[in-house]
Amino acid sequence: MTSCKLIVLLIIGLAFVISSCNSKKNSKLRDYDIEPVYLDIDPGDTSSYKASEIFESIEYIPLETTESSKFSKITKMIVTKLYFVILDESLNEVLIFQKNGKFKCVIKPIVNNNQASHFGDFCIYNEIIKVTDDYRNVIQEFDLSGEYLKEYNVTLSNIEYLISDEVKYNYRHFDDVEDNAVYWSKDGARFYNLIISDYKDAKIIDRFFEYNPNCIGRFDVFKNGPVISASIDGNVFYIEPYSYDIYKFGRGRLIGHYKIRLPNNYLIPSDFITNEEYLQSRISFLNEHNNRHLIWGATALAPLNEDVFGFTLMSQSDIEQNIIYFIKKNRFINMANIISDKICYALPIIEDRFKCTDGINLYASVSPKLIFQAVNQLGLFKYFKDDFIIRDFYLHGNGNSNPIIVKMLPKI
Repeated sequence: MTSCKLIVLLIIGLAFVISSCNSKKNSKLRDYDIEPVYLDIDPGDTSSYKASEIFESIEYIPLETTESSKFSKITKMIVTKLYFVILDESLNEVLIFQKNGKFKCVIKPIVNNNQASHFGDFCIYNEIIKVTDDYRNVIQEFDLSGEYLKEYNVTLSNIEYLISDEVKYNYRHFDDVEDNAVYWSKDGARFYNLIISDYKDAKIIDRFFEYNPNCIGRFDVFKNGPVISASIDGNVFYIEPYSYDIYKFGRGRLIGHYKIRLPNNYLIPSDFITNEEYLQSRISFLNEHNNRHLIWGATALAPLNEDVFGFTLMSQSDIEQNIIYFIKKNRFINMANIISDKICYALPIIEDRFKCTDGINLYASVSPKLIFQAVNQLGLFKYFKDDFIIRDFYLHGNGNSNPIIVKMLPKI
C-alpha cells in the first residue's frame, strides 16, 4: 500500500448549516469566490419519461441469500472491478459479493474481551478495505477476501465518514461542543461545519462554514442520510442542508460549488437559520402539515461524472424525490416520473436512494417484496422469461431474500 503524504480529516460540525446568527456576536462568514453552477429543479414537475429514453441499459443483480450472507439494509455500497462491497450498519457487518451477485464473504469487527464495537463507515484504497470502528476510535483493515490485516488508532474521535486513505470525516454531535458553546461570546472562539486537518498530528489546514452554536439548538437539525460523498476520481462533495449548496473539494481545497435552485413555494424561509424564533423548533416547523413539502436540503449524492449527478431532495413528505441532473443540458429527471418499459422488464428501478456510482453507471436497489408484488400483480413474468438471472431469482427466491442491485447506464 502506498504511504499517505497528506491525510485529510473533514469534521462535520453539529449544525450542518452555513449561516451564523444575525447578532453582534456573529462574525462574518468567510467569502467564497467560486461562482455556483445552478441546478434548476421543480419538484412539482410531472413530466414523464420512458426508462428507455433516460437509460442505455438497466440490469438487475440479485444478491445471493444464504445463512451467512443475509442482511437487511445497504447503509453504504462501493463497487470495485470485481465486487459489490456493502456495509449494513444495523448488523455491524461488511459483506462482499461478486459482480454477478454470488456471495463471497462477510467481515465483522475483530475485538477482544467482548468489547463494544460498531462499524460506522468504510472505504477501499489500493484493494484494502478500511473500516471505522467509531465505538473504539480505530480503523481496521481487511483485504478483499475478508482477511483481517491490522488495526490502528485515529487521532480524533467520533469518526463517521471515511472516503479514502487520504480523506476522513468526523461528525460531532451536539454534546461534543455544548459545554464549549459559551466561549463564542467569551473569547471569540469560532465554530465551523467543516475542518480540514492533517490526520497524523491533527494540525488544522483550513476551515469552512462558520456558525454560532448559540443559534442552533439540540432539536434544530436533521441528520437524514449522508452529507459527504466521493466521486470515482477521489474528489469529495459536501452538501449543506438548509442552504441548497453542494461544495466540491479536491486534495483539501475547495474547487467547485453547485447550488440547487427551486421554485419559491418549495423553499424554507430565508431567515430559517438567522431568526431566533426558530431556535429549538426548526424540525417541528418542518414537520407541520403545511410545511412538509418544503425542501430543506439534499442527501445521498452520487456523482457519476462532471456532467451527471444523482441525489435525493429532502423534505418531510412521504415520498423522497430522487433526482438525476444532467448539468450540461441543465436538465433534471425525477425518478418517480420514469415509466418502466421493456428496457427494465417493466419492473421498478429504484426504491430508496441511489447507492453509489462506478463512474459509468448509477446503482440503486429494490427489495424482493417490491419485485414479487409488481410481477404478480401486473403479470410481468413474460417480459423477463428469457433473462436467466432475474427469472431464476423469481422462481427460487422469496420476499425475504437479499436486496436486488439495479445497475443503470444513463444516456449522456
